Amino acid sequence: MALLWFASSDAQTERRRLGSTGGGTSIAYDNGSQGDQGSGASLTISHVVATDANWIEVGVASYLAGGTQTMAVTYNGTSMTGRTAQGGVDQLQTFYLASPATGTHDIVVTPSSSSCEVAVAAISLKTVSATSNPSNETANNTDWTNTVTCASGNWSVVFLWLYNEAPSVTNGTLRVSNSNTTTQASIYCYTRESSSTTVQVNGTKAGSNTWRTNGASLNK
Repeated sequence: MALLWFASSDAQTERRRLGSTGGGTSIAYDNGSQGDQGSGASLTISHVVATDANWIEVGVASYLAGGTQTMAVTYNGTSMTGRTAQGGVDQLQTFYLASPATGTHDIVVTPSSSSCEVAVAAISLKTVSATSNPSNETANNTDWTNTVTCASGNWSVVFLWLYNEAPSVTNGTLRVSNSNTTTQASIYCYTRESSSTTVQVNGTKAGSNTWRTNGASLNK
């Protein structure tokens, strides 16, 4: 009986190991965090990554009056990979990191100007393929629809930058919201699992203010 028990335990351990690095298990949400500041040399927020999570996504919404800015983002001191930024004075850029350190660690966002207003949303996920190179797709402010090329079973992760209003979303699961009045920028993060080759996260704006979206496809 003891031999059978150990065999079962080992099989369960192996399934958890495969799931944490991609395997064939579905992607799952782990945790979210957010923060903002009116100005400063850097913004630090704390994020908790579970032991079976293996991916982290960070969206940075920023505003710098009269100029553009660049961003550097680290998690637990490790530089995150930035995707193509959208916008200029008002900007949205997303970052990602495979195999982040588990436990509670800091996300540090450092803008090129200390006068930059910044809002941040972060999510960690489980069972994302560590070998995938997630795509980067953007939508402009003519409507609120981000269509991501996303194979069945993979996930779309969409970040939304907006000012002084709240979006009305017709599909997509809200994971993190940072809606504030202390800075020019607010940021939201949505996810949606794909059942075909494309997946949309869309809705309508509450007003006529500028907004931007940035989406990515994550492979399981």
